[in-house]
Amino acid sequence: LVILSSSFFRSRLRFEIFYWMHLFFVFSMFLLAVLHTMDDEFRNNTPKGKLRSQGWVWFSTSLVAYFADRCWSIAGTRTSRIVKAEQSFDLKTVVLYVRKPAGFHFQAGQHASIQIPAIDGSWHPFSIGSAPLADELVFFIQVQGRDDSWTARLSDSKMLTSLVSHGGAVRI
Repeated sequence: LVILSSSFFRSRLRFEIFYWMHLFFVFSMFLLAVLHTMDDEFRNNTPKGKLRSQGWVWFSTSLVAYFADRCWSIAGTRTSRIVKAEQSFDLKTVVLYVRKPAGFHFQAGQHASIQIPAIDGSWHPFSIGSAPLADELVFFIQVQGRDDSWTARLSDSKMLTSLVSHGGAVRI
């Protein structure tokens, strides 16, 4: 696990693979830790076994907090449209202008996770570069990674033209 999380592997693995591997290992660790405490003492229902096998309480508490956070994120998702998109002169930054969804409030310095279904279904966090009272959300997105990375696909001139001309959907 330590080797797979090193910068050598992280820079070579697609983010989606890293993300799903991370979730798999975390949930597997929780399950194995709970099963580890369920030994003969627990199965025989001895006082010592009851006391020692309370790991599930601690792990279930953190899982409830995790799933509550996921539900909160899903419930707060809003859909909007891309108004304008520009590339910097060196093609390493994309400036994305998105219509601010109704009821979307933020403070300076906050970030928003965005998903552009025309690219794929993954979510990416970016700092909001516009003022809280503005009608548009502005994201300055630095192009990083390989040619097939999410930001590289976003920066493709055909993709940008298509997103702007068709009012590309963005989930925030």
